[in-house]
This record gives sequence, C-alpha cells and structure tokens, in this order.
Amino acid sequence: MNTRLACVVLILSILGSASCQRTLYDWGTYEQSVFKMYSSRENFSAAKEIDRLQREVERTVKRQRLIPPGKMAHLGYLYTMAGDSEKARECFEAEQRLFPESEHFMGFLLKGLQ
Repeated sequence: MNTRLACVVLILSILGSASCQRTLYDWGTYEQSVFKMYSSRENFSAAKEIDRLQREVERTVKRQRLIPPGKMAHLGYLYTMAGDSEKARECFEAEQRLFPESEHFMGFLLKGLQ
C-alpha cells in the first residue's frame, strides 16, 4: 500500500511540475490580435489593439521576459493603420533588433514608411 501511495504522489508531482513550465516567449494576446484583425475587420479597432499590445510589451519587458517574434512587427503594422509612422518605425526597428533574421522584411517595411 505504501508503494502504491508513493507512486501516486510521484506521478502527481511530475504532472504538477510539468503544468507549471514557462514558455520561452510571453505571447499575451498577440495571436488573438492577428486573428481578430483579419477575421472581423468591421469590429476591429487598431487603437484598442495598440493600447493592449503596448501594455503587454511594457509588462513583458518589466518582467524580464522575451517578446515573441512578430509581435513588434504586428504592433508596427497597427501603428501604420492608425497613421503613426514614427511609432511604426520604432516597432519595426525593435523587431529587427530582437530578431536579426527579420532584417530584410523589416527593411522592406521601413522603406515603405518613407
């Protein structure tokens, strides 16, 4: 009986620790924002998404977590939709710094802002 109890406790502790793993990136609502932008244009507000994502990015940096690939680029695109090309430029440059492999695409987007 004690062996059986020990096995149950061991299995529960393994399952408990597995469910507490942190992901590499702090995704927040980034994926939902992209989906919402493309699926429901009539109910989509770039200003609301900018506000939400900007707060998430600030919180991610404050917690010393990693911003996921594409999030700053998406935020930059939202800023272009809102007509703020300077903020868009900052976001595209941030994406390029965070993910150097995005240099060509971010360069293309940055040229489009001129």
